Amino acid sequence: MSSSKLMLDQTERVNRVRSDLSLGLPCVLTHAGYQALIVPLETVAAARFATLKEILGTPELVISAKRARAVMSVAASANLADGPVRICPPEGADFAWYQRLADPKFDQTAGVAGPLHVLRVGERTLHEAGMSLIKSVELIPAFALFEIGDKISVLRDLPLTQLTADEALAYKAAAPKLAPVASASLPLEAYNVSRLHVFRDPDGQREHYAIEIGNPDLSRPVLTRLHSACFT
Repeated sequence: MSSSKLMLDQTERVNRVRSDLSLGLPCVLTHAGYQALIVPLETVAAARFATLKEILGTPELVISAKRARAVMSVAASANLADGPVRICPPEGADFAWYQRLADPKFDQTAGVAGPLHVLRVGERTLHEAGMSLIKSVELIPAFALFEIGDKISVLRDLPLTQLTADEALAYKAAAPKLAPVASASLPLEAYNVSRLHVFRDPDGQREHYAIEIGNPDLSRPVLTRLHSACFT
């Protein structure tokens, strides 16, 4: 049997990266010969962050434009474009500094953030790809980006999944493909003829529900009401 048949395809590698990120594990993103390691600030352990910083140096902080406008002064954030915002940390910035800027739960106790150095030049593709992956697993849209440079050999023995930025962005742009799981009658007080349909994401991590009321003509557009993710 050819071992190539056991290799992960693009969708499987993207979903493995998403799973790693949800657990606070880093992954490697590549684009146009540039390599970087990203790790989500919501789920990464402080000890793991400190070790990565010791090996690779101080990382950039990448947050959403909405979050940047919340932690920066009105004047400083006036010209921020939508999309990921790259912030160069001050000398001596520790894990708590990254967390304070990333997570709104620290806003009431941490006080006003000091002057922040926003990086406005350079390639943005890796940052956009990283942000799309972080958002796809519903984490706080903030991560640390470590430049790898010539230190790739140090990371070679670590269980890191590698992904290209193009693969990550293609996953974001792809139309969702939901697989049907189950369907059953669900009598409602308002309408007795109704059915509950359950669908699952391709990665198997989330389920989605649809309640079909009556007998709509499915060959034509169906009147639909969208609810929040709360099933009840």
